[in-house]
Amino acid sequence: FPPPPQPPSPPPPLKKGGNGKFHVLLTANDAQYVKWQSRIMYHYYKKVKAANPDSGFGGFTRILHSGHPDNLMDEIPTVVVDTLPPGISDDGYVVLHRPYAFKQWLDKYADTIEEEYVLMSEPDHLYLRGIPLLATPLKAAAFPFFYINPKDPKYIPIVQRFNTANAPLDIFAPIGNSPVMISVESLKKVVPLWHELAVKMKKDPEANKAFGWVVEMWAYCI
Repeated sequence: FPPPPQPPSPPPPLKKGGNGKFHVLLTANDAQYVKWQSRIMYHYYKKVKAANPDSGFGGFTRILHSGHPDNLMDEIPTVVVDTLPPGISDDGYVVLHRPYAFKQWLDKYADTIEEEYVLMSEPDHLYLRGIPLLATPLKAAAFPFFYINPKDPKYIPIVQRFNTANAPLDIFAPIGNSPVMISVESLKKVVPLWHELAVKMKKDPEANKAFGWVVEMWAYCI
């Protein structure tokens, strides 16, 4: 007789101590106004986390992508990563460093946190109340943006040029990378593609002109 069918494999277990929590990841450079935003954001993170111990807030890390420490290292939990590799210019678009910053964090630091999920954030985000863990091993949670619309007729030709997977436009989510709550394992699959695509789209005259300051968000969406 043939062997009985095996039940589907369960999702990987949560890391010990990380149950029901997510780790906040803030990407930032060392510009003065970004430091000011980062300090306020971290202050409210601590305040809201303390007032809502049953929320999903876990640890916090600022990913400083200036390539060198700054004067907030002792105030905000921080890791320092490099700027874009030699040969890749940001052309004055500092956001282009964000995907590469996450890539370095995944390569060097992801295994040092206990949470299985992360919340990708930016310095101008302000937490006002506790947030539950909304992501699952197979599904992320994100905020939709009205200006990220891959089905807009004027954007379809550009999107399809970079849609190398030939994914149906109906399944594209109108999101950028932030705020996004996602499992670390899923992020490992997304970030290398996001970094590569963000650089390509920034250097593409048509895409750069169409998407401007949110071209990196469009790269994450695609």
